Amino acid sequence: MTISKEGLSICYDFPHDKYKINKEEKVKIEDLGIDAITISISRDKVLSKTKEDLYDDIKEYHDKYKDKYYELEKIVQGLTVKEDSKEKPEIKEKEEIHDEKSGKINSDFPLNQILFGPPGTGKTYNTVNMALDIVCPEGSQWEKEPRDKARKEYQIMLDAGQIVFVTFHQSMSYEDFIEGIKPKTKDGKITYEVKNGIFKELCAKAKKDKLKNYVMIIDEINRGNVANIFGELISLIEDDKRLGAREELRAELPYSHTIFSVPKNVYIIGTMNTADRSVEALDSALRRRFTFKEMMPKSELVPEENYVRNIFEIINQRIEVLKDREHQIGHSYFMGVKNNEDLKAVFYDKIIPLLQEYFYGDYEKIQLVLGEGFVKKESEIVKFAGDKGGDFDVSEVYRIVPKDECKMETAVKKLLNEALKAVDEE
Repeated sequence: MTISKEGLSICYDFPHDKYKINKEEKVKIEDLGIDAITISISRDKVLSKTKEDLYDDIKEYHDKYKDKYYELEKIVQGLTVKEDSKEKPEIKEKEEIHDEKSGKINSDFPLNQILFGPPGTGKTYNTVNMALDIVCPEGSQWEKEPRDKARKEYQIMLDAGQIVFVTFHQSMSYEDFIEGIKPKTKDGKITYEVKNGIFKELCAKAKKDKLKNYVMIIDEINRGNVANIFGELISLIEDDKRLGAREELRAELPYSHTIFSVPKNVYIIGTMNTADRSVEALDSALRRRFTFKEMMPKSELVPEENYVRNIFEIINQRIEVLKDREHQIGHSYFMGVKNNEDLKAVFYDKIIPLLQEYFYGDYEKIQLVLGEGFVKKESEIVKFAGDKGGDFDVSEVYRIVPKDECKMETAVKKLLNEALKAVDEE
């Protein structure tokens, strides 16, 4: 489609008489006061054009004809194809588009979903497989493929811009995600320009290539100020509010003053750590617009050798009682354990620091989880200053056994024996 620089216009005999434009629509266009300069669409391009393409081409002159844009858009939306046309352009809903070489819009996956669960349950790990299932045309189940093969294909898609990975944090803003004013230095002078954010850039690619799916992976989605980062996107990402959907919504962006909408071939996959205290801060409006998939610890993925699986299950049972199920420990912490040295490194480098955070320095509860082999209780006589110092002479203190002093075999036996004693007593 071409638009004359002299003004916005629309062709009365849409290409080769394929489109019906009745007298009423002609009058409506003329009433808008827009010059009736012909818009031509070549025969080969018309077959790949959809109504979204017509919208995008018209948007170039949105600012100039801002007050007339929506009226013209309604007219374009109402155009229909003549039934007697020999070569009808294929204007279909995206769910019907199917191209074996280029891919297709996959209705098997939710457009917006969040993987949530305790730390170490493979949320970020699984986003790789899920993103590949969405973007790859063959539609295979990538979780069944070798990991090296999946990672290689994933990197190809990242480089191509078909998959975008971002981690939310406290400094992430609307200006980074959608659009914002950024400084630019040229010839020693500082100027400011409106620059697209990562999500808007992805949507622009998706609109140009509607036969492919695009995926935005947002790791740790609950760590950022979601309401501030998403802005009007909270409404636009809904399934029925996407571009071309029955309840399509468009919003005028605050910096560029352009009309923005989210295409239906853009998928959002977020991850959320339920042990993070910022989970409650997730915007309730955003919760309603996402499908949530829980990912819990899987003991079958933990090796059985050296009682590792038993240790894993017992620790999580105790955490669930003392804390809650959302603070259990994920299987990924123990998957690489092959011997006692590996197990010792996992305990001191990962498990103990995690429990210290969970229980806020309550070492008595940490001892209840891990046993006396890792946390020892000592009684000390401490003399305090002041008139009542004598009332507190004896104090019980819990301390983590130093790593170089910990005897793993003994510590593991104490951890397991406490559980076995409880079973025997029942």
